[in-house]
Amino acid sequence: MAKMRVYELAREFKVKNEVLIQLLRGMEISVRSHMSSLDDDQVARVRTRLEQKKRRPVKGGKDDSGGSRKRRRRVVEKPLEPVAVAEPEEPQVPAEVEEVSPVAAKEIPAIPEGATPQERRAAQIAAKAAKLFKDLPERPEPPVEAE
Repeated sequence: MAKMRVYELAREFKVKNEVLIQLLRGMEISVRSHMSSLDDDQVARVRTRLEQKKRRPVKGGKDDSGGSRKRRRRVVEKPLEPVAVAEPEEPQVPAEVEEVSPVAAKEIPAIPEGATPQERRAAQIAAKAAKLFKDLPERPEPPVEAE
């Protein structure tokens, strides 16, 4: 049999790597991590120890993985208290509705009917940009230097 890694042995016995590492250190087998290699004789010693632990009945409320059992708390249902419900307010509609100026309407490109999805998306983005930047003044042209 070839060398075996700690994590392979832990998987075989369905225990966590940390539990097996603690067991190995308790048996005075030096390991650094779950990737450490074990010789055939070390694997045989660990197997006999783990099989002996499996045969023994579990004592003290602990399972094979070395951790304590977690118990669920009972859920006590409390009676619900009545809650006063506030009447929903009607949405306020502004008295004056802003109309789109004819200049802004000209700047928003229409989406052509036979357009591809990319063209439709580009037109939607251009429309959003036109709405966002409609109030900004136009940028003046930089002066051209005469030679």
